[in-house]
Order: sequence, then structure tokens, then C-alpha cells
Amino acid sequence: PRQSKAWHMPFRLNTKPRLRILKAMLPADKVLGVAREYNVSVTEFLASVILYSLQEIYSEEKKKRRQLHSSIRIEVPVNLRKKFPSRTMRNFSLFVMPELDMRLGYYTFDEILKVVHHRLQSGSEIKQISRFLSSNVGYEKSILVRILPLFIKKFAISSIYKSIGSKQCSGIITNLGVIKLPA
Repeated sequence: PRQSKAWHMPFRLNTKPRLRILKAMLPADKVLGVAREYNVSVTEFLASVILYSLQEIYSEEKKKRRQLHSSIRIEVPVNLRKKFPSRTMRNFSLFVMPELDMRLGYYTFDEILKVVHHRLQSGSEIKQISRFLSSNVGYEKSILVRILPLFIKKFAISSIYKSIGSKQCSGIITNLGVIKLPA
């Protein structure tokens, strides 16, 4: 389904290369301990911390400017390897987007944790994932799409992402989690 535009940070993007790496090292046992105190996963806890931080920036920006997009939304990957057994080493994930509707007022950290937890739980159910995958596979089975040359498909996908994709979320979180490699 189509979503409204999400609020974005109030500053210009970096010039190319746009991506910068922010690296932080935290003791895994302590982060896991805090997440367990709230009865959530580490990913849910970290996503909640990011949403809470974005809400603080949004609140400061709202004091300066009246007209802001009212949704703060982040993309959180769901590891499909746990749901669908696969031996591939390639990226195998979908995204769930927990959201804060700022028209409803300020959220406490506990409220954000609940929103994130329930959205990730519902968005990572097998039936929801299957619905999303089948709608995407439906496009690939189209005769028109199958006969188009790859360079046209890449151009179309890139154009769609630039016009719609990046506007739907305020940020992205990645969590590699525990990595297990074959011997």
C-alpha cells in the first residue's frame, strides 16, 4: 500500500559519496540485558532508540517550522533465513517499517517500544511475508516485464526508488545479528 511521505532530517545530504559510516562498539551482553529488561529483542530496542532520537530532533524542528511531514518511519530488516530455509549467502531480507504518527502527540520511550515490537512481530509473520513476496513475484511473472531488456528494468526500478522509495522512510537500521558461517 502507498504510504505518505515520511519526515526527513532537517539538513542537506552529503555530497558524493553520500554515505558515511558511524561505528559504535557496545558490549553485546549489556545491550542484550537492557533489551531483556524491556522484554524486546536487541533489534527492537535499537530501532526504538533511533525512533526516539528522531522524535527529539523532529520536536526541535517543529518549534522552528510549522509545516512538517507528520510520520517518522524507519526501515528495519527482517531476516528471511529464519522463516524460509535457504543456503544462499546473498542478501535475503525484507523490511518492516515501524512508524510514529506525530499528529497524535509525543511518544514516551515505552510507547515507542510497544509500537516497534508489535509492528515487527506482525510484519514478520509468515502470512504477511508471503503476501508481500507474492505481490512482488506477480510483477516478475508479467510477460511485458519478462521481455524488457535488463537495462530498461534497472532504469525503471531506479526511477521508482528515487521518486517514491527514499521518501517513505526517515532512516534505516541494519543489524547483522549473530553471524554463523559454514566451516
